[in-house]
Amino acid sequence: MKEVTVFATITAKKEAVAQVLAELQILVPAVQQEPGCIAYKLHQNVRQPELFHFYEIWGSQELLDQHAIAPALTAFKQKTAGLLTGLDVFVAKPV
Repeated sequence: MKEVTVFATITAKKEAVAQVLAELQILVPAVQQEPGCIAYKLHQNVRQPELFHFYEIWGSQELLDQHAIAPALTAFKQKTAGLLTGLDVFVAKPV
């Protein structure tokens, strides 16, 4: 298996930062238990607190694909519908 790394940024509406953070704090430990999750780290931007950055490492592209449809992420998307203004995801490989 070839590991894949993900860099992702979620942008919350400014009035929803606390609510999105609360949902992210539920999401992270659940995702960390998913098969193939090697690292799943959440950071909040210091200058723009509505930006949440993820650093992820997955055991393979297939395992990352499974994460995308897993219950934890699906629930997060449902709970934060209308609270986000952006999502940027970059998938990389070690070189």
